[in-house]
Amino acid sequence: MSNLYNTEILNVLEFVTLDFSATGGAEYNFVNTINPETGGEAIPGSSKITYLGREFISYPFETGGYTRGSINTDDVKPGITFADFDFVMGAILEANNDGMGAEVTRHLALLEQVRDGLPPMQTDRYMITSWSGIEGVNLEIELSTLVDYNPEGEFPGIVIDRVGYPGVGSAIQR
Repeated sequence: MSNLYNTEILNVLEFVTLDFSATGGAEYNFVNTINPETGGEAIPGSSKITYLGREFISYPFETGGYTRGSINTDDVKPGITFADFDFVMGAILEANNDGMGAEVTRHLALLEQVRDGLPPMQTDRYMITSWSGIEGVNLEIELSTLVDYNPEGEFPGIVIDRVGYPGVGSAIQR
């Protein structure tokens, strides 16, 4: 009974795609360091996994801040932390307009789904809003949802009135 409330799912592979094609760059595909052939750790960058018609390079990273349904929006700060020993990730971001506005796609799939070529159990899309790091140690990328991302800072306002939308406010204005 000690595992009754355990929410950890074992054998989950996390795939991340950094797409810089909007700024004329390339697409980079990474998978966390689980090796689907053996179920164990892989040497970073040494193994590749083909999934969803793409080749993903094993590379150590952690993700976090993907809280859903939170009332406090301060809890929802999605991000990715890459191990950046040779400043490879930093160089990729710097070469692509600091990554600003680049699309990031995150797939979660069970080990069996990857082996059988089935679609992932979850797919999320984000945009890079900022990044920081310690050269030779790690690199943290802050993400925002596609709806929340707006470099100008605000969305155009939409006025909903009774002229354009008959029936709006009719109960209030009796």
